[in-house]
Amino acid sequence: MAGDDYEAPPSVSGVLEQALFTRRRTDFRFTLTGLAHHADAGSQYTSLAFTEALVESGITGSIGSVADTLDNAMMESAIGLYKTEPIRREWV
Repeated sequence: MAGDDYEAPPSVSGVLEQALFTRRRTDFRFTLTGLAHHADAGSQYTSLAFTEALVESGITGSIGSVADTLDNAMMESAIGLYKTEPIRREWV
């Protein structure tokens, strides 16, 4: 059947674990101290499983309590600068 080849996408928690594993393997000085994970409020980032994965890893999440968007305002602004810098820079 056509559906037999379907492979479920990796969970966000699994992707986080893989990223941490890869980073630790390539940089022995890597530490989680001060590490924060910034995400939009998509359902995959607000799930209990992902929140638990962040807590277990010692990573601070950028998403606060429900309906409290003020904590993300500064980060969204900073990320906006990174997104537009390569596009709007002056060429010499």
